[in-house]
Amino acid sequence: MKFKVSGSRAESKTADIARQFNKPSGGDPMPLIMRTVEKCEEEVLNGLELNPFDLWLYCTAMRALAEALEKGMDEDQHAQYVRLIGGLEAITFMMDVTRGEENAD
Repeated sequence: MKFKVSGSRAESKTADIARQFNKPSGGDPMPLIMRTVEKCEEEVLNGLELNPFDLWLYCTAMRALAEALEKGMDEDQHAQYVRLIGGLEAITFMMDVTRGEENAD
């Protein structure tokens, strides 16, 4: 798999997180990090309509992409990734889109 990753470090979501928590008040950055992860998920899935019968294919594709991206992480990014992925839980909403098609007849 080949892909190109480019962009400005200063304009990254990581930089936004650092700017918000590089203040004397500090605080727990985890809620902001998790909201940012959710935003990244939305960016990846934006405009996609996943077919529930193909979930195994999407999962395989996303796992392959995640493994490819993981190879590009530096040590700090990888440590943060391992920490986050260990506590990750997903909530999934499934919609039955076939009923509308069946009722259209």
